[in-house]
Amino acid sequence: MKHLFIIFACCILSINQYAQIGGTPGSPDNVFYWQAVPSGTTNQLRSVFFASGNAGWVTGANGTILRTVTKGTSWVAQTSGTAQTLNAIWIGLSTGWTVGDAGTILKTTNAGDTWTPQTSGTTRTLYSVFFIDNNIGWCSGGTGTILKTINGGTTWVAQTSGTTNSLYDIRFKDASTGIATGNNGVILKTINGGSTWATQTSGTTAGLAGVFSLDYTRASAVGDGGKILLTTNGGSTWATQTSITTNSLSDISFRDSFLGWAVGDGGTIVTTTDAGATWAVQPSGNTSNLNGVFFENGVDGWAVGNNGTILKYGDIRLLPVTIVGFTANAHNQNVILNWQTSNEVNVKHFAVERSLDGINFTAVGIVNATGTTIAQQHYSYSDNATANDIIYYRLKITDKDGSSYYSKIVLVKTLQNGSLKIYPNPVKEMLLAKVNAVKDEAATLQITDMQGKILVQKNIKLTRGINTVSLHVSGVAKGNYIFLVKATSLVKQQFIKD
Repeated sequence: MKHLFIIFACCILSINQYAQIGGTPGSPDNVFYWQAVPSGTTNQLRSVFFASGNAGWVTGANGTILRTVTKGTSWVAQTSGTAQTLNAIWIGLSTGWTVGDAGTILKTTNAGDTWTPQTSGTTRTLYSVFFIDNNIGWCSGGTGTILKTINGGTTWVAQTSGTTNSLYDIRFKDASTGIATGNNGVILKTINGGSTWATQTSGTTAGLAGVFSLDYTRASAVGDGGKILLTTNGGSTWATQTSITTNSLSDISFRDSFLGWAVGDGGTIVTTTDAGATWAVQPSGNTSNLNGVFFENGVDGWAVGNNGTILKYGDIRLLPVTIVGFTANAHNQNVILNWQTSNEVNVKHFAVERSLDGINFTAVGIVNATGTTIAQQHYSYSDNATANDIIYYRLKITDKDGSSYYSKIVLVKTLQNGSLKIYPNPVKEMLLAKVNAVKDEAATLQITDMQGKILVQKNIKLTRGINTVSLHVSGVAKGNYIFLVKATSLVKQQFIKD
């Protein structure tokens, strides 16, 4: 249960086959859709997981395992060797595990070509599985079951959860820090790899079927009756978010630090663009219960559910031109966009559109097209917009007859791995900095004068990805200084104290 983009069509498809996310049918602004794709089965599907942009797996009832190597446009059944329902799957490029009813655990080391049973030591239903590498992993299940392995599943050891409630989902940020959710609003957290689990106060008795941790402080949980919870302090407190559906929600996944989706009963899909603070309903075009959802970094997403349902998220519009390549790269204070085309037919221009959330776009510039040609054409555009950490771009392609279509979306991280961005600069009292860490690690913040004398120092813990840190500089005299972040690598930037 745990865990498109652009399809170029050569025939006219009925708009009723798709769930429109924006605009009106036939208008140039209806871009994103949840599209049903054939699964080849009518079995209940419980979980979906992608190891890469192309390779993904789905599990479900009657031992169902499906695999795709085409980004989910087509699926092929694999032989699991069991008739038990398989509720969850986690898989790397080739090594993975799926868990299910009656304590079933299966392992593959060849991307699912073969699956081998492992001894779980329990007959209870296992609902979730999560690994941090090919050796260390956990699964959770009925009656408070938590199992851990440190040898790739050769042996599984039961951990003491401290609850008899079923645990429906389990996630870990690293080998130490993890969270599990389950029946009767139970939320458990560990900071020692599961040696001990502490109960957190959820403020609800609703079953919590899914949880997703964005970092060490921020996480969202979803469950019965459309319940959505949010913590911004590592689970010390959980707040109930404004209810937007009464349908039970089964799973949750985030595409990046801001964009997330949850799925549930009756084809329900809800989405957030602000890291779980607010949510909105998206039409799925489907009424089957949805049990699993998965989004990867980038733009692709999938949801699975009853009656063999597989939905794929993306843009199905046919372009009047073939986009050979479309890239966005940060350079100094600009984002440089490049794209190549072939087989242009009566194309008038390209409108470059920018978004900070991946959903709402604004035009920032126009590039005239060659028009009609079969020769490859090269285009570029420079956008002065690096204030946001992640920026999304797409091309609105307008034909000479006035019709408009859209390219795929590309994103650029303006704050590269191991890089630093400070603001405001000049600064008076509080210096803020965004640090893109390559891994979870301890770090030291320092402010020095131009001769290297340390004036302010602070020890912090960085999480992999973008971190916002701060230092008080009110006691520092006016002048020029250096802000440093010392971790595995050293990054620094000069600033002015006003």
